[in-house]
Amino acid sequence: MPPPVTPPPTIPLLQAHSLSKSFALGRRRVWGEKRFLTAVDDVSLSLGAGDSLALVGESGCGKSTLGRLLMGFDAPDRGRVMFEGQDLARLRAGEKRRLRARVQMVFQDSGSSFNPRRSIGATLAEPYRIHGRAWSRAAIEALLEQVGLSASLYERHPVALSGGQRQRLNIARALALSPRLVVADEPVSALDVSVQAQIVNLLRRLQSELGLASVFISHDLAVVRQIADRMAVMYLGSLVEEGETLATLARPLHPYTRALVEAVPRPGRALVAPLEGDVPDAVSPPGGCRFHTRCPVARPLCAQERPKLETMGQERKVACHFPLV
Repeated sequence: MPPPVTPPPTIPLLQAHSLSKSFALGRRRVWGEKRFLTAVDDVSLSLGAGDSLALVGESGCGKSTLGRLLMGFDAPDRGRVMFEGQDLARLRAGEKRRLRARVQMVFQDSGSSFNPRRSIGATLAEPYRIHGRAWSRAAIEALLEQVGLSASLYERHPVALSGGQRQRLNIARALALSPRLVVADEPVSALDVSVQAQIVNLLRRLQSELGLASVFISHDLAVVRQIADRMAVMYLGSLVEEGETLATLARPLHPYTRALVEAVPRPGRALVAPLEGDVPDAVSPPGGCRFHTRCPVARPLCAQERPKLETMGQERKVACHFPLV
């Protein structure tokens, strides 16, 4: 009997290898030295087909910059992004154009995402025209109905829509070319709470029905709980924890993640005092663990040596010398 054939390993849909990205901020007044802000520092992660991942952290932690790197909007200073096994930095112009059809983005500000002079039908037809694909009014009306909008809106303009309706239109435009990956940057933060729930439910339904892989950028853990299967927590440009969403929220391993979880208001629980101190200057971050200046369990080692993101337990990763076990 011949030996069993071992199936080839499955290549993740999206892989980020040791990504770093800095931005020049000008020169110091006294010495004239150029200053740089490191927005993303040595970040690695992967996403399988149909998976959903949330990037979580305070404002300015590098979430949106990482999202732009994953989309190929910005090029990393170091590291690489692989999509379907292809290095984005090595793609030619035509290949990058085809990639745009498979990777789409949903932006936070739906109000400024549309040309007010263009009808809703023309807005949704634009991706087809850009990529040279055939389209019909019936196809666009079906797309509107797929995201919970009426086909009768075809001739109207985005300015006539509510904030929630415009975000549905934003999602419809992202889905027009049947992408494999959608990156959503704070897709519900500008909406009322009741509308947020509707959009979250819509995104989850579409992900299930279409088999979409999704990256959600958010600071709202209540939204993350509902929208993502896995979450990665960022602090000052680096990943400090990664794992299955419900398990991470129920038992954080990193003190920063625990502080974020405890800061979420819950019925019947007293408010927890926020972290002491301000977020350090990203231009000159502290040595060692970058969180040690605010960490309630920091020890001398934390100021001396930067911890690596290492696996702990089943599908959990944490960058901490003294994780919460």
